[in-house]
Amino acid sequence: MSSGQRPDHGDNALRVERFRSREDEATAPIGAIGTAPSLRGLETPRDVADAIEPVDRAFAFLDLCGFTAFIATRGEHAAIDAISRFRSLTRDLTVRRGVRVGKWLGDGAMIIGVDVGPTIATAAELIARYDCDPLALRGGVAHGQVLIIDGDDYIGRPVNLAARLCQTASPSELLALRYNRKLWIAGLFGGAAYLPR
Repeated sequence: MSSGQRPDHGDNALRVERFRSREDEATAPIGAIGTAPSLRGLETPRDVADAIEPVDRAFAFLDLCGFTAFIATRGEHAAIDAISRFRSLTRDLTVRRGVRVGKWLGDGAMIIGVDVGPTIATAAELIARYDCDPLALRGGVAHGQVLIIDGDDYIGRPVNLAARLCQTASPSELLALRYNRKLWIAGLFGGAAYLPR
């Protein structure tokens, strides 16, 4: 084959070549709301961020307090048992309350909800019901607009705020922004505490 000829890869190559040659199809169609569209790859980071529509989500971060010391004194098998009990309870409650586990974080979890009420209620109930002495859960909740990247990664202030509130919380405590009286009551059982805005 001479240097000026293209190799023949069958119909797939022809379809790709036709797709790339049409200016109106130079970028793939935008996916679900809140997800990053497939772009050409030459856009500036600002253009990419501007192309993503923000969505409202609520985030709860939960963490087992004193887990490193627990492993040191009780061993890895007890640690695995503690994590398994935490994850099992978390799965049961998230399914029942209509939220989901966004990701497991070793001895913790990030819970994501479309509405803040069920997210607070799930976090508060987890903190109240987890019973693996001497470990206790702590948590932080925040909600607001975020960007979804690659379908399952969330970027925005609410994610960072929920994580920081969790780090600040004491054992058996849930920290959140004060939303309204209805949500305040939803999170009160389980030793939840709320910070003013």
